[in-house]
Amino acid sequence: MDMPPVSTPSYDSKGYKYLKVESSERGYVDNPLECTSATESLSSMSEDTKNLLRNVNLQSIRPKELAKIIGRLYDEGHISDRASSTFFVLPADGNDPIDAVAFMAAEARKWNLDKSEYGPNTARYYARASEAATRLQDVIDVLRSESRLDVVA
Repeated sequence: MDMPPVSTPSYDSKGYKYLKVESSERGYVDNPLECTSATESLSSMSEDTKNLLRNVNLQSIRPKELAKIIGRLYDEGHISDRASSTFFVLPADGNDPIDAVAFMAAEARKWNLDKSEYGPNTARYYARASEAATRLQDVIDVLRSESRLDVVA
């Protein structure tokens, strides 16, 4: 049974245009993480999601914690099928924290060099996840700077 998308972007939004390039069964918000600036992405996020992300450290995060965050972002229409599915193949051989941004970038580079039949497609998946991780870090940085401004004010 097909499920309708959870998010339907406005006709003239970046989310609408991105849906034509990168699929997502859950749909997209108007400003998906993968194709907009941090500030634009934040304009499409709920306060609950912003509060969740404010305390995330992508340089030292347990894979299970990251999976929950990525699942939520996917369900809400912030990231693509390709990026979200790639995050779920993180090292699961323990509960040791990883640097998610560095891991995705390294895997994208590694698979880009792989000349097997799976290399190019796998490289595209990791490249998309690497971009999503980098942009997610940008969003977190903006959220933290906003928090510091609130405290100072």
